[in-house]
Amino acid sequence: MLDDVRRFSTNAYPEDLRASAWADVLLMALIGRATDTPALPPLEGYVSSRTSALGSVFMTLASSPQVWTPHAASALRAGGAVLVLALLEGRARITEGDESIALAAGGMVVLEPTRRWRVLLETAFRAVVVKLESASFLRRLVRTSGQDLNQISSRSGVGAVCMNLVRSVSEELDRLAGPDLLPIEATLNELLVSCLSHRGTQKTEDSTSVQLGHLRRVCRTIEARLGDAELTVDHIGELEGLSTRYVQKLFKGGSTTFGEYLKERRLERCRI
Repeated sequence: MLDDVRRFSTNAYPEDLRASAWADVLLMALIGRATDTPALPPLEGYVSSRTSALGSVFMTLASSPQVWTPHAASALRAGGAVLVLALLEGRARITEGDESIALAAGGMVVLEPTRRWRVLLETAFRAVVVKLESASFLRRLVRTSGQDLNQISSRSGVGAVCMNLVRSVSEELDRLAGPDLLPIEATLNELLVSCLSHRGTQKTEDSTSVQLGHLRRVCRTIEARLGDAELTVDHIGELEGLSTRYVQKLFKGGSTTFGEYLKERRLERCRI
């Protein structure tokens, strides 16, 4: 298996080994390549990849039409990860259960690795795939969001900023080192949380925006004090000038609790 690939080309492998080598590359992002679709063209693919200190994987891929599904290992290896697919060129269709969306160039979607989705890349394509680790809160939003398969609107606003960030990463990926990716993945995580949190009426969106800002502050404060064995929700509330009840409400909005979030972040920090 290929655990850390910086550059990959199927042309470097004999024809009978290309499919297996390509499958190993996709596994880095917990993606499997479906083989039950007939009449696919011969496999041809190129990848640039970098892995961050937290284990997040950033990949730029160019390849022939194919079908992706969650890899069988996802249930064991996903942890708190989510997958981000940004299509730079080509056309795709994503289905999960009864839902289906078309994805054109410039489109982006967030996928939960253990769900039963299917990505049909209908044409030759170029895309960015990010396996974003330490994204437990974002993952909860992915599970509870009412948006169509968690598609990110990249035409304007925060979604456009998010897509521009991903494009810039793809252009500079070969020149980025592991430590360079830490602030990028933190920013991408926050942008995606913002995108998936903004829905409903304008009034609801305004309220969500304020709460999201408070939650970001709280999470940053927790991050700076993960080593404090006496850290409590009351202490965090005092530090941020927020009531304990309000802090608990912020985490409830993400389908978690202060205690669960703190435990997950400490476990994720231990993995580094």
